[in-house]
Amino acid sequence: MTTTQSSPNAAEADLTRRDWGLALGAGIAMILLSLFMFVYPAAFGLAITVIIGWVILAAGVIQIVAGIAHRNEGGLWGNLILGVISLAAGFLLAFRPLAGTVTLATLFCLWLIADGLVGTILTLVRRGPDWGWWLVSSLLSLILGIVLFGTLPVGSFWIIGTFAAITLLFRGLILSVVSIEMRRRTRAAV
Repeated sequence: MTTTQSSPNAAEADLTRRDWGLALGAGIAMILLSLFMFVYPAAFGLAITVIIGWVILAAGVIQIVAGIAHRNEGGLWGNLILGVISLAAGFLLAFRPLAGTVTLATLFCLWLIADGLVGTILTLVRRGPDWGWWLVSSLLSLILGIVLFGTLPVGSFWIIGTFAAITLLFRGLILSVVSIEMRRRTRAAV
């Protein structure tokens, strides 16, 4: 008995033909949501803070349960301590989103400053290929971190939402371009 199997390339082409529209739709949805987020960055910043809080709360519960479940294998106290810290941090973010948003924005600004400082130093010490681009990138992180830090605490309500919107916008653009390219390639292959 003879069976015919389609080649992996044919199966991939069928999948691509079918899914490029879904990918394009998702990309456009991301772009539209990001534009809405640019209009209301503070509201989305608070919402993101609450969501992160609930995720950290869940992680704390899981860590405590895992620590108790595996107490005979060691690490009970470490898991309990980290679980309780996660619960406290998650509670702060989920149930005190104003303070949580200020905390997240402050940490983000400090991360940008540290990234900029360390990146600048490493770039100047190493001076590898394309070191100029790395220096510009590091200095932009440093300057952006300092400028944003100067807007705290009031600026923290738009910092989180705006940067989430920027990320979502670029991911939506990339997904849209990639999906259109997927369609172009499958049409060319047929």
